[in-house]
Amino acid sequence: MKNLLIVLLLASLGSFCKGEVLSADAENSESVVENINGWVKNAEYVKGYLFDYRKDEFRPLLKDGKLHPGLVESYTRRLNVEQYTKLLSAITGKHESHGGILCHYPHHGFVFYDKNHRALGFIDVCFLCTTTSQRPMEGLSTYWDLEALKLLVEELKLPNFANLEQWSNFFRDAQQEKVPKIKKSKQAHGERR
Repeated sequence: MKNLLIVLLLASLGSFCKGEVLSADAENSESVVENINGWVKNAEYVKGYLFDYRKDEFRPLLKDGKLHPGLVESYTRRLNVEQYTKLLSAITGKHESHGGILCHYPHHGFVFYDKNHRALGFIDVCFLCTTTSQRPMEGLSTYWDLEALKLLVEELKLPNFANLEQWSNFFRDAQQEKVPKIKKSKQAHGERR
């Protein structure tokens, strides 16, 4: 019996590593609601992103097949089957309204890709404003479980921010890291050796 369980575990890991469709695996899970369809259902894999919306303020996370210019590459995460299941549970099914204010400055997003690595659609979320968006518009719930999404973001080790100042400081610092630092010479300007 123990050997059978090990074989089944290895087989399931092997199929995931071969790139089996995530939604097919997730559909078999009791924690995912049955109403996933269309672009979400056809996902081969999903990546989580952190981005600075200010790089192009009114541009969505994904436009014409290209990711937002404010993307922070070092914070790109590919979701495993368990994480994908958590994501689906948070964005499908019935959830209570989370309110939200009249802003949407997202910094976290998820893009759903097909087996040919083409983006099928995306979702993004602004935890500070408690607002969300998605493209295409169909296939998901009106309200999402923002607490579950926050937990998933933490699990993926994507930074989350308590306020706008913390958020701005993070992206300012991330931008400064991209700028090459000029090494100061030990020799004072104008001195000769």
